[in-house]
Amino acid sequence: MTTHNTGNPVPSAAVKDLYDNAENLDKGINGDAPTWQDRRGLTRRSWSGLESEFDDFISGNGLKRYSSWAALAADTSRPDGFAADVIGDAGFHTDPITGQSVTNSGQFRASGGSWQWMRADSIDSINDRTRLTPDTEKTLSVFQALSKAGGPGFYVDRTTGALVASANFFYAYSAITGQESAIKVTASLSQPVQALAVYKDGNGAYLGFEVMGTSTETLYQDYELKAVPAEARAVYVSSRRNNIEINASYIAAGVAKRLTTAERNAQESAASLADLIRQNTTDVPGYYIDKSTGAAVASSAYNYSSLPLNGDEGFVYFTTFVTGTTTTPLAFFGEGGALISIVGAVGTQYTDERVAVPPAARSVAVTARSGNPIIIKLEQVSPDVAKRLAVLEASSSSSLSRWRDQAVASFGDSLVGQGRWQQVVVSEHGIVHTNCGVGGSKVAKPDSGPQAVSMCDQARIDAIPAGSVAVLFEGGTNDWAQSVPLGEFTSTAETEFYGALHSTIGKLLTRFPQARIFCITSPYAERITVPGDWANGWTNAIGLTVRAYAEATRRVAEHYGLPVIEWSRECGWSHSNVAQFLDNDGAYFHPSVAAGAPLLGRIVNGRLWDIQR
Repeated sequence: MTTHNTGNPVPSAAVKDLYDNAENLDKGINGDAPTWQDRRGLTRRSWSGLESEFDDFISGNGLKRYSSWAALAADTSRPDGFAADVIGDAGFHTDPITGQSVTNSGQFRASGGSWQWMRADSIDSINDRTRLTPDTEKTLSVFQALSKAGGPGFYVDRTTGALVASANFFYAYSAITGQESAIKVTASLSQPVQALAVYKDGNGAYLGFEVMGTSTETLYQDYELKAVPAEARAVYVSSRRNNIEINASYIAAGVAKRLTTAERNAQESAASLADLIRQNTTDVPGYYIDKSTGAAVASSAYNYSSLPLNGDEGFVYFTTFVTGTTTTPLAFFGEGGALISIVGAVGTQYTDERVAVPPAARSVAVTARSGNPIIIKLEQVSPDVAKRLAVLEASSSSSLSRWRDQAVASFGDSLVGQGRWQQVVVSEHGIVHTNCGVGGSKVAKPDSGPQAVSMCDQARIDAIPAGSVAVLFEGGTNDWAQSVPLGEFTSTAETEFYGALHSTIGKLLTRFPQARIFCITSPYAERITVPGDWANGWTNAIGLTVRAYAEATRRVAEHYGLPVIEWSRECGWSHSNVAQFLDNDGAYFHPSVAAGAPLLGRIVNGRLWDIQR
């Protein structure tokens, strides 16, 4: 119970309330009781209680790893069923439960104060799994939510792993096994003292962090962690919001073993082309890299070396030995020298330690105690082999496409005429492309202008090269923008959208009886300046959105048995994100070069791969 117990509402600057808060905080952090009561009478978990909960959580999940059988046998405090690993102990012993001779390494279960050997060294299955390529692991893995503990009123200090009391934050932690193929977290960071993930080993010792917070609140949604230490057995996440999620994916060991041999052969072939090449770096004597800030700190006891990166190295290998409470063996930095993550534990000798390079990393720095060598290596292919591989890879995709060197025409309005997405298709499939788009043109009559003849007009059809083996037909955006009526599905009137579609497709099939005609549905669009007879920027004068015209295109294409390319359904554009993908040129009609056009091109590519010539 608080001393003054004023009952004042929160917040309060009254002196008596400040006294009560200080008294309660002292109990919460320094007391031995599992809980304490705040000045409003609410029961809170104490630091001692949280530590006890974590110990129970780790014990309950059976995640302890031991360096030898002797160390495991000496631990008789674990409850029955608790799981443990012994890694790298080459000897044998008599199992106290079964009486059989078993290896010292392996997986064990606690039973009656002793440990029963369960199976051979579990690290074998982990090694099998890590030999799988990342793409294969992700394909065969399924993410599932990990059980969490934690709560409000604390965050995890990124430099120490300690819980820090703060009413404005939340934290959660989950036990991990080291056998996860990937871990994804969701949280909102808002302070540099926080990190998206803080790692601890099975004994609760701090191992490092990943993704430092900034003073601007940033939401990380399903962020895949890139630098989980192999020895990590718990991941802690802090957040400004009560939105923390921790998910992990696992691959079945049986599947992994069946795939291991094939992928090992492929990796050995690739490895035969590459070597670990020591990089030319210069030691900077008298400095170390601070693990909290990434700054170079003067100290005669240390040296460090750094190496620029471009983000596609994949892995870096380092050799070092360093001690100290504020140092780190390795640190990655992003653009402008901002600290991204740290790797490794002080007091450990690292020799050619393999570490994944974060995609955003632009440099890496390694610190060593004076007198210890610093070596940084990258996997590199010899210049001659690299040149020969580059020639092969330059045509690897398009050489596989059966559309390669075939004449393909794109036909439509300005979404075609501007030529923004077609180069993506040319690069992927190696087609010989002709652009037959006319800006401002509709599918339906009347013509939009002397230079914007409608697509159903025979002159437009005849302008498509006669030797085309495929025509990518897109239209409907200008019909929607000019409020062309849809008409009935059976319409033959070229002044109605359905009738004009039937007319256009019929003429295309007559001119190109052996060609593939692809019908492309119009993507989302909207006006910025809303006409007086429109309900809003995306609903025209007759109450239709561009989606109605896309649906009509799809329906008519299916009537003629033609393949459909789904810009409308697959581009994911809407009023809420239109500015991210479309240019503002007085209206949101045209895809941007940077984002919108490449997406449209990729959708076309996917359909062309589905339907080969």
